[in-house]
Amino acid sequence: MKLSASTLGCLKWDLPTILARLREYGFDGIDFRGLGTELKLWLLPEFSTGIAAAAALIQDHGLAVSCVSSGVLLTDTRPEGLAAGNEEIARTAEICAGLGCSQIRVFGGSLNLADGATEGDRERVVASVAERVAALADRARTIAPLDLLIETHDAWTSSVHMAAVLERTNRPDVACCWDVKHTYWTGHEVPEVTWQRIGRWVRNTHWKDGRRCLDGKERFGRDLRDSGLLCPMGEGVIPLADCQELLATVGYDGWYTLEWEKRWHPHIEEAEIAFPQFVRYLRTLAERSAK
Repeated sequence: MKLSASTLGCLKWDLPTILARLREYGFDGIDFRGLGTELKLWLLPEFSTGIAAAAALIQDHGLAVSCVSSGVLLTDTRPEGLAAGNEEIARTAEICAGLGCSQIRVFGGSLNLADGATEGDRERVVASVAERVAALADRARTIAPLDLLIETHDAWTSSVHMAAVLERTNRPDVACCWDVKHTYWTGHEVPEVTWQRIGRWVRNTHWKDGRRCLDGKERFGRDLRDSGLLCPMGEGVIPLADCQELLATVGYDGWYTLEWEKRWHPHIEEAEIAFPQFVRYLRTLAERSAK
């Protein structure tokens, strides 16, 4: 089992601190979604002029870069959105090349970004997203041997919709990042159904747990009636044990990435608490499923 953590959860730590803590807690990798308060990694010296030193530091700590998680939205058809996505993929591919990483996460995006589409336009949007991700994969591959992973997020938490895009794209360098909370919480699927439909494309997994609000009215930056209140692993309603057992049974050998969204939900526990708790919880699940 390879454990990684997103930098979304440790905004107060600089790169040396992140690496030291991840090593201390028992992680195997790091998923970069910005650093500190800056989401555009290429604007930081650690990932531009200093990228060779950053790569050496990561290696010295015995860690791998599991993924660089971009914010690219595949449904964004606005000229400025297309230009921004093209730049972000190119810049991110350069960073991946420097850090020895083979995966870039992208988002499918909301339907209305695709020229105001609605659910009735789903077939058209599937075709558009497949065309867009193929073009971005071509762009990334001119820089490094990379895979683009579409996350089960936004309008793509249903495995039916995700499978439609991946089948239409039909290329080995476009795959899926399975966020195990999203497919259950907003996609309303049990893990077995999700895996049956998209398992053959899953090359990374994002992990978080959540519980519902007591009164349904609380706000912590986002509407919790839709997204839920993030909580430590095993304290919410997401069937995490079922997900881990399923992945162990099918022989999944990809990453298990903690996506502790401190950036979006500042009220949740600090990384010093959440990160080691994730490692203990996932290792315990692995031990149980191995018996």
